[in-house]
Parts: sequence; structure tokens; C-alpha cells
Amino acid sequence: MLVGFIVFLRNDAIGIYNDEEILNNFINGCLQNNFFNKDDITIKKYNINSINCLNIKNDNKLKETNKLEETNKLEETNKLEEIKKLEEIKKLEEIKKLEEYKQSEEYINFMQLKIDIKHDINKLKKQKKELEEEEHSFNYDLQIYKKLKIEKEKIENFKIPEIFVLKFNIYEKLEASNNLTFEVFKIEWEKVKPINNYNLFSTNPYENLFTISNIKEDVNIDIDI
Repeated sequence: MLVGFIVFLRNDAIGIYNDEEILNNFINGCLQNNFFNKDDITIKKYNINSINCLNIKNDNKLKETNKLEETNKLEETNKLEEIKKLEEIKKLEEIKKLEEYKQSEEYINFMQLKIDIKHDINKLKKQKKELEEEEHSFNYDLQIYKKLKIEKEKIENFKIPEIFVLKFNIYEKLEASNNLTFEVFKIEWEKVKPINNYNLFSTNPYENLFTISNIKEDVNIDIDI
């Protein structure tokens, strides 16, 4: 049985061959030289001197295959869209549950606890800062105490400034008992501090509270009450 091959470039016939090997050489050469792409070529196989296309069934199968692939792609696309919709619905449900949870007593209690903890933390920070300031004032007043003590030992009938008497006595007492620390001083001060004393170590600076003629250097004293 004699057969022939018709080569179509897209929809145009560009050659007729009665030898499949020669045909393949032609096609391969054109592809190598980029005259056209493989997808642009269609080859139909006929009986010589007839209109009987031997590979028409194959073409139908190809069309069926393409149609099946398209159907599969469409189904896959639909599935992806369904999954996307389900995910969106799930997100909306989660948002709704979250909003409902925010109205619950459990959530309200949790948020209140969070606020209370933050308040306590800020309170502790403030207390720490105040304690550091108090300790700084304690050390500063300690230097004043040492200077006044020296002057008291040097000068007969030397009077401690009235505004510093209470603190001087506490410093002196603690020094004698070898307990002159900030922590112990704070306890003792709480026992004797004036009622109108707003803060243990609130700053009330003043200069030149007293003058002593035999002090070798000028002394400016800030005393915290």
C-alpha cells in the first residue's frame, strides 16, 4: 500500500512526500534552522491516489486528549477556587469567633490582668527610681554629716544647723553602732521624720546655711529633709 505525507505549516500545505525518512529529514532541518516551531507543523498521512487520511483517527484522539486535558485543568481550577473560598470562609469564621471571644468574660479578665501587670511593672519602675534617688540623697547627706562632725570636734559649742539635727543624730547613732547603711538609715528616719515631711529624701536645697570662720574652704550645703 502506497502512502503519502502532506506537511501543513499552521493551516497551509508546504510539502507532499512519499518517503517518511525524507520527510523527517526535512522537518528536523527546518527545526534546527528555526524556520518554524514543531507545534506549528501538522503532518497528515494519506493513501496515494485517494482522499483517505490514515491518521485522522489519531487527530481525533489528539483532540479528545486535548479536550480531556482542558477539562482536567478546568476541574483543577474549580477545585482551587473552592479551596480558596473555603479558606476565606474559615478566616471569616475565625474572625467571628475572635470577636465573640473578645466579648467573653475570660477575655475581659485576661485583658484586665494584662493591665494590672503593666501597672505593677510601672509602679516597680517608679519605686526603683525613687529608691535610687533616695540612696543618692543619703550619700550626699552623709558627706554633709562628715563635714559637720569634723567642725563639731574642732569647735567648742558648735551647733548643728537645726534643719539637719535629726539626720545628724541618726547618722551619728548608726555610725557608733557600725550600722551606717542606707537601708538602716531609712528605717530610723521613718520613726522620727517630721509629719509635714513629704518624702523621705525630697530635695530642699539651700546654700550657706551656716558660716564658720575657721573652715578652710567655702562650704555650700544642700540638705534633704
